[in-house]
This record gives sequence, structure tokens and C-alpha cells, in this order.
Amino acid sequence: MRSSPRRFPRLAVARAVVLAGVLNVSLAGTLAAASPTTTSSVAGATTPGVNVTTIALPAGASSGRMYLIACPKPTDCVAGGLATFAGGKQRSIISVETGGVWAAPQVVGATMVHLACPRSGACVGVGLRLLPGPVANDSLYSSYLIVQHGSTWSTPQTVPATGLGLNPSYVVTAIACPRAGWCILSGTLIFSPTHTKVFVVTWHNGQWSAPHFLSSSALGSGAQLTSLNALSCVGDWCQAVGVFMDAHQRIQPFTITDSNGRWHMTHELGAFLASTNTNGLESISCSAVETCVAGGYSAPTTGIVESPLFVEENHARWSRPYEVPVSISSMVTSLSCTAATRCAAVIVNAAGESLVGLTTMRVSHRWSAPLVVNVAKQATVQGLAVGCVPGQCTIAGATQSSAHAPFQPTLFNVKFAR
Repeated sequence: MRSSPRRFPRLAVARAVVLAGVLNVSLAGTLAAASPTTTSSVAGATTPGVNVTTIALPAGASSGRMYLIACPKPTDCVAGGLATFAGGKQRSIISVETGGVWAAPQVVGATMVHLACPRSGACVGVGLRLLPGPVANDSLYSSYLIVQHGSTWSTPQTVPATGLGLNPSYVVTAIACPRAGWCILSGTLIFSPTHTKVFVVTWHNGQWSAPHFLSSSALGSGAQLTSLNALSCVGDWCQAVGVFMDAHQRIQPFTITDSNGRWHMTHELGAFLASTNTNGLESISCSAVETCVAGGYSAPTTGIVESPLFVEENHARWSRPYEVPVSISSMVTSLSCTAATRCAAVIVNAAGESLVGLTTMRVSHRWSAPLVVNVAKQATVQGLAVGCVPGQCTIAGATQSSAHAPFQPTLFNVKFAR
């Protein structure tokens, strides 16, 4: 990359916020500033219906948090996050739930940013590396992949840079695995903070395809793809959402479909409000072919208030993005659907520091008021990702007993009436 990593172009907010302290990723200019809010429950009780599991830190770690989760079936989930060791060194950790019991975390490598589980015991994680560039004061991004084989994880393997040019700087921005041993990954090739290309590759039992670069021609003159932020697949059919920069330098959402290895027309999704200059989608979940829900944020041209944003696909027809009213500046970082109108989404404050709550949808376009997750004797509750199976959802996050106490990796399981 021909500039400081601090100027790295926007990826999925949920991932970038987590990585901000690790890689100095700046969201200035794309994410409105907001004072962090906390969920205070030191003097109160844990929210009824929420089962809280604190994950023990690995030996030598002083703090940690979870921010990835995938649940292939009830009581079998996998959570990923970061732990901090001596000297501020951070390493990725993974904890596996089997039959409702969470195992001690394993340290698996550098910063992990995505997790997909087509079935129990066959999950795949994607991580991010920051490497020295070919010249002084230059840095390059690359990505790696780790594979679960039952109770063990493979050593990290670098996502090949073949076909990306000389000394490329690139990151994998999303992954979906329709079947065990077969995954689709999207990435961003970074030439400069204002010059990027979006590509997709497939991984099949250890073999990589050549990168396929996506075109922005359907999005209008002057449009430039920034990233595909999320992928969701049903069999051989996949849907992806991302963001592009239009000719007026506004960030806008788009969607693109993959069917049997063929990528179809890129569609621009209507902006939420004409007064906004940033509309982004960060997560997608598809419960059937051409039936998906995506979530993100909408930021105004002026002011600091961001709104959680949703958009729905029904039989290949997308709605316009719409807002779910929340009293503070906030965004959707993760959602999970078990049926067309059975979805749950995590809403966090716009600084990415604290969990605002879990909102659920039972009727199209209608979301519940966020369920506030309080935990007894904990001053701060964080959560960035949610994974659902019918009747229950698990949030990956962290808790902190006081302002100066270390964070503890924590999972929050919430059960619902079916």
C-alpha cells in the first residue's frame, strides 16, 4: 500500500472498529464520531432470559474479547476474537461450543476478521496481516485462512496474491462457505486510499481459483467499488452486499448475486435519505434463494447521528433501505436469519464501543425495540456479532467490571418463543 495504513479505505465497520486499535485503521470521514455509551449493570441484575458465559483467557493473556460467531446448529457455535498478551501483543483466539459447553480458547494466529461454519467441526476463519512494503515507510495488507478439522485448527495459509499484480496490498472482506471444504471469498485490492478494485476467489479443498474482478459499470459513470462487506449463501446461490463510491464521492450500498459460479448484475440500492452522504451495508443473511435481509448504517451530511439501516430482498426484489429508530447514534454490525421473517440483529453505538441491544424481526419491515443486555456486576457490555438457530441467538462480545478493569471474552445466549 502506498500510504500509511491509517488511511486504509473503509471495510465492514464491525471488523474495522475491532481492528482500529491493532492496525491503526482510521474511520475518520466515513464514520460519524459519537461518545461511547456503556450498558451499566453493576448494581442491577442480568437481563432475564440471557445466559452469560465468560470465556477464560489463554495463559499469559491480560484481556480479551469476542467479535465473531457462527452457529451451524443448536448448542454448537464457534466464537472468535482477540486476546492481549505482554507488551500489548494481540493474538486471535477461538472457542468452540459443543453441546452447550464452551471450551477453553485456542490461540490461532494473527488478527482474525471473518468466520464461517458450513457444519460443526468444519469452520473456516480468515485473518488480516500487515506486512512491511518493498520501500521504506510502506505497508502492505494480506490475508490468511485457517481451517478447523474437528477439534484442531490448521496453521494459517496465506490467501494467494496470484493475479493481483506486483507487491499487492489486499484484504479479504467477506467469506461464505456453502459446503465443508468449499468457500467463496471477496477481497479489496488497494492501490491507494482512493483507488481500489474488488475481487472474488473460491477455495475448494485447498485449491484456489484465479481472482475475478467485479465491474462497477452498472452503478453509473464514475462509480468505484470499495468492498464487498458480507456474503451469504443458500446452496450454490449466493448474495453479497457492499459499498461503492459514486461520482459525488458519496458512499452507497450495492448488491451482487452469484449463481453456480457466475456473478450477475451489480444493483445499486436506493439511498435512505437524500440528505445522507453515507449509506453502508455491513451484514447479510439469506434464509432462502432470493430471500435475504441486510443491515448497516446511514450517516447524515452534517451532524453526528447515525441510524441503523435495513434492506430486505423478497423473490429477487429489494426494498429501499429503511431505518429502525434508536435514541443514540448507532449501526447494525451483524444479523442472522433462520427464516424469511425470523431475524435478529446486533446494534452498537456508532463508536463501536458498546452494545445498544439485540433487535428482532417477526414481520417484514418491523423490528422490535432493542433488547438491552445487562450483566450483573459488569459496568460495560460489548457485542459485535450474532449467530442464530431457530429459537435462540448467541452474541459474541466482552464484559468489563469497571472502567479500568480488563475486558473478558463473553458470550450471551438469548432464547425466544418460537
